[in-house]
Amino acid sequence: MKNTGLELIRGLAALMVLLCHLLLLDGSREALGFLALAFNWGSTAVITFFLLSGTVIRLSYDRNPKSRKQFCIDRVIRIFPLYYIALTFGILVECFTLGPPTLKVILGNALFVDTTEEVWIKSLWTNAALWSISFEMFFYAIFALTIGSHQKLWLKLWAITSLVSAVLIEIYTPEGPGGHFLLMNAYSCVWLLGYYLIDLKKVIFPNRIMAIGWLAMLPMADRLALSTQFYSALSALLSSLMIAPLFIRLLQKETARRSLRRVSWRELIAFIGFYLLFVYLIQHSPSTRRAILIYTILPLFGLLAAFCFRNLELFQSKAVERISLLLGRLSFSIYIIHLPFNRLANELPTDSFPLKALFFLSTSILAAIFLEFYVQPIASRWLRTIFKNRKTAAPS
Repeated sequence: MKNTGLELIRGLAALMVLLCHLLLLDGSREALGFLALAFNWGSTAVITFFLLSGTVIRLSYDRNPKSRKQFCIDRVIRIFPLYYIALTFGILVECFTLGPPTLKVILGNALFVDTTEEVWIKSLWTNAALWSISFEMFFYAIFALTIGSHQKLWLKLWAITSLVSAVLIEIYTPEGPGGHFLLMNAYSCVWLLGYYLIDLKKVIFPNRIMAIGWLAMLPMADRLALSTQFYSALSALLSSLMIAPLFIRLLQKETARRSLRRVSWRELIAFIGFYLLFVYLIQHSPSTRRAILIYTILPLFGLLAAFCFRNLELFQSKAVERISLLLGRLSFSIYIIHLPFNRLANELPTDSFPLKALFFLSTSILAAIFLEFYVQPIASRWLRTIFKNRKTAAPS
């Protein structure tokens, strides 16, 4: 059974990426003005996906342990059909708008070794969002290798190498094939944090108000500009730590959540310490003064709002539950298919930003619904039949 809260976060993260890419439409900055600040959180949403992926894989694996082969088959069935449709669509749009991509770019995207800022192979221009799927496939591949005896040991070794890699990419700018895999291994620390949240939820019981406060500190943490590198796994890990208390809260059973209603002094001191440190550090960030003021106030507002609505049981509502599950189901399709429609929107014979935005948002949502509810079920049945027949035909 899916966790309603996590599914809602998954869906909202996909919508945040969608809204972030409104800013790629011609005339968006002028039309949105200061409101553009509210949409510019696509990278944060992707980090949320990485964290959530580790958590969901752990939940699924603990509930239904699988062999290495079956785990890989399940990932292929879920990802490959829609991914390659989105990639093909992106290639066609790029041929129409910019000209044919190089064979190197096509193969790099097809083999999941692309990044937006070229480390080894650059992502497809018309569907650059697919870069994060390359990282996800790396996480899945390494996790699959750990399945079997001594898995806990292999996971710990992976976590150590991931943190070492995260430090190395702060010192050296990753380049070429080696740099690409070093980069993906560095970002594994975010995925592994999500994986280990299942263990942390047994010993840490965040207060709901404080969990919202930590989440409200995420924008400030994300804009600290502590690294000079475009890719910074350590910065991503810091942002993930701001989300972790809410994830733990959602993972715990109701009885566990009720076991600690008051804010512990330890949690309060940690929150105040991080808040004051972030307030100091963000003064030296490239953000505007107005943005810094908003980031500084947001955690306090989050605490106040959480306190005022502390008795609200959001997920007790059947309507909220249905919406959460729907958004969670559509999240992957929205993420992988929306960007080519963004490029097409800029080709429309109009300078009207509202019309371009309407075209972009409506086509993206409709395409995602079609892919998730019509294409994916057919593709899944077809692939499962193929794998089943191959298993039957294999010599015993």
